Amino acid sequence: MNGQVCPVRGLTAALYRCVLCGLTVALYTVYSGAMGDRYNIHSQLEHLQSKYIGTGHADTTMYEWLTNQHRDSFASYMGHFDMLNYFALCENEAKARIRFNLMERMLQPCGQPPEKPEE
Repeated sequence: MNGQVCPVRGLTAALYRCVLCGLTVALYTVYSGAMGDRYNIHSQLEHLQSKYIGTGHADTTMYEWLTNQHRDSFASYMGHFDMLNYFALCENEAKARIRFNLMERMLQPCGQPPEKPEE
């Protein structure tokens, strides 16, 4: 995480960068403490949560969060050609076989979902 301050608006951006592909997402926060600023931060967070499934929400279970993390990782591995080559070389398998195995593992990456308690 890296922080930068906008000289015009006084916003601090928390920059999060993907280690593999370098995609950067910026979350802007304001440290003045006003109620409108707090609403602005929450509206940005709600927008990110509606746009990207993996960001989660207050009711996200640990199983759902881990499933999203694993699926994102597998999709990133398949999208980065060099990582796929590396896995194929390490496992002594064809690249197509590695891609097939990753797609199979994306169905239920963390096993069966846990039983939900009845309320």
